[in-house]
Amino acid sequence: MEPSKKRLGPSTLSVHGGEPRPKPANALATPIVQTATFTFANTQELKDHFDGKIERVEYGRYGNPTQKIAEAKLAALEGAGDCLLFA
Repeated sequence: MEPSKKRLGPSTLSVHGGEPRPKPANALATPIVQTATFTFANTQELKDHFDGKIERVEYGRYGNPTQKIAEAKLAALEGAGDCLLFA
């Protein structure tokens, strides 16, 4: 088995599972995003998003980076392909 394909244990998954590498802004811990709206770099990026060419956060009601990482972490812990958090 390749080292990159090694199954991680539950304690490792609970700390690192579902987290992007490198983390945003080269943070050591996953940043908590506390915003509801997000900007686009330019009009083309906005157009690409709404045309479905790129996937990214747009508005907090539809999810934010912190929520997406929490969903990915829970999916990794459960051995699932995806997870959905809601309130």
